[in-house]
Amino acid sequence: MIYPCEKTEGLYESDTRSVKGVANCFDLAIWLMEEFRESGISAYATGHDLHTPHAHVAVVAINEEGHKYFWDLGDQWIDPILIERDNEDYCEDALDGFVTEGKIRVEASPSTVNFNYIRPNGKVSQQKFDLQPIQREELLMWSGRIELGSWTIISIRASVNRSG
Repeated sequence: MIYPCEKTEGLYESDTRSVKGVANCFDLAIWLMEEFRESGISAYATGHDLHTPHAHVAVVAINEEGHKYFWDLGDQWIDPILIERDNEDYCEDALDGFVTEGKIRVEASPSTVNFNYIRPNGKVSQQKFDLQPIQREELLMWSGRIELGSWTIISIRASVNRSG
């Protein structure tokens, strides 16, 4: 049986906690953007591999000086990282503190940002994000929710009968 469950953006935080931190990157991006919106900070979702099983999203926030910072709660980044090459604080060195037991190197351009994840064993993996904002409707679709009015979301959940 499938049934709708109304949820507002403000409930993402409590919902995420109630499932013991189990949320996908889309849910986390929606929650973070709502937190920014409530604080008066401009932010948008960005991603890679959209429309594939490997889709992933994160959030770009713009501070009061207009500088762009990247957050990827889906990969457990809790600190922002500057993604503007022309900013004097921008750094392409391998940085600690953004990924568990590893370093990250940022390579930014006006339209994309590439992250090189450097593990303690020397293995390097990459993620490249298109910095074009993802439309809200698409973000909600990928999170498994549809919008009904201003900031109201319906979550579709399935009830599975495991007996028999």
